Amino acid sequence: SDRAEGDEFGWSVDISGTTIVIGAHFEDHNVAGGGYIYNAGSAYIFEREGGTWNETQKIVGSGRAADIDFPDGGGGDELSDLFGGSVSISGNRMIIGAHHSDFNEDGGSPLNEAGAAYIFERTGVTWNEVAKLDNSDRAIEDRFGYSVSIDGDFAVVSAYSEDQNEVGGTTMTNSGSVYVFERDGGGSWSEMQKVVASD
Repeated sequence: SDRAEGDEFGWSVDISGTTIVIGAHFEDHNVAGGGYIYNAGSAYIFEREGGTWNETQKIVGSGRAADIDFPDGGGGDELSDLFGGSVSISGNRMIIGAHHSDFNEDGGSPLNEAGAAYIFERTGVTWNEVAKLDNSDRAIEDRFGYSVSIDGDFAVVSAYSEDQNEVGGTTMTNSGSVYVFERDGGGSWSEMQKVVASD
């Protein structure tokens, strides 16, 4: 509904029943059309009513922030969070990746492109953010959130530039890893396992 040059709406898509989520990882504005942050990213929800698909909501991450120019020379690429670079929906739950996010789940500990992922849940007709996820061993340029998937009480998030094995050793540059999260009965999401390739 607020299309603009360079948004790259449709970079990522997923569908569940009569709901579609579409990522626009280069979109710049908050849900109200203000709060300009270059390439912060957003996602759009469409619902099918009769034979027509209508946009019902625009969502952004609560921790959206501009790219940081780190003193060690990292950052400064002006790509900001890239929220919406990956999306996945399952029933009333959704996960959206922001693999260039610099801040942890509490909004602190900035690390260049460490990455993050956001969980949203639908109440009635409205999608609300319920969790921001990051990996337990987050590090500079992990790019956690590059790809995501959700199914019921489980979510998986990739970090394709992560360097260490499942116990935090045997460093191999950009070997990559995947993290599995589970939702408990109280609605909290926790990392359950880190997965790496056997070879």
